[in-house]
Amino acid sequence: MIIKKEEYHVRLQKLQERMRKDSVDMFIIYGDEFRRENLRYMANYWPIFERGILLVSLNKDPILLVSPESEHIARYDSVWQDIRLIRDVGMAYVPEEVDFTNVEFTTMSDVYHEVMQDKKVRVYVAGLDAMCKDLYDRIVAALGDKAEIINGDPVLYDMRRVKSPSEVEALKKAWAICDIGYKAVLDADIVGLTEIQAAAIAEKAARDAGAEAIIFSLFTAGEKRTNIVVGRASENVIKRGDMIMFAFAVQYQGYIATNQWPYVAGQEPTKEQMKLLRSLVEAEDIGV
Repeated sequence: MIIKKEEYHVRLQKLQERMRKDSVDMFIIYGDEFRRENLRYMANYWPIFERGILLVSLNKDPILLVSPESEHIARYDSVWQDIRLIRDVGMAYVPEEVDFTNVEFTTMSDVYHEVMQDKKVRVYVAGLDAMCKDLYDRIVAALGDKAEIINGDPVLYDMRRVKSPSEVEALKKAWAICDIGYKAVLDADIVGLTEIQAAAIAEKAARDAGAEAIIFSLFTAGEKRTNIVVGRASENVIKRGDMIMFAFAVQYQGYIATNQWPYVAGQEPTKEQMKLLRSLVEAEDIGV
């Protein structure tokens, strides 16, 4: 791992310093399989299917709240080992609650009161834009009327904006992997393949190079298929001379890199295609 355990302790100390400065007693950090950035940043925990909450206080190690199906992932990956099982962070898209057997659950209310000790507290919550209203309502109910809830997203955004040397190294590795995947498509003879098959070339090369996830692989070919903002790869067959639009993003140890550039399949660009490509380059130069 590029990001060592010691760095998570430094992040925790910085977060607790900010909490003291803002007179905040507790920080609730939400994450799920898709919006994992804050939870991964503070705990190195990335749920599968389910959701998770990291509870940070001023004077104790963080408490990680998870659901049973992701418990072993949490115990293997998380830098914080005070892990409690609660029902509230189960799969959001399963309508009924799973009736787990031989599982010892606690409740959000019990954990919060353990930390709050029945005092009036100010609480930062990160992930308000990501969690569903049902979970937010459960958090509010569990905290009770002694808690003042404040949006904590800006606090974590400020922390994450400044990258450590280890984070820069992880980003460079992510970019290198993304470049490997993208170049694999550029070097391949994709004429006659479907868009899905062409995208798979990049995905395999990136996985072989160490990508832990393919964030998106949006490949479209031909005039009609590229006359859109974004598009998923389809069974459309690539023809020689097709304009290609390929947006590709990979993740490495929690850090994401992306490439996107249009090119022409199987031959040199025509004058009209080259004019378009030059216009795009000039527009990017002006914008940057």
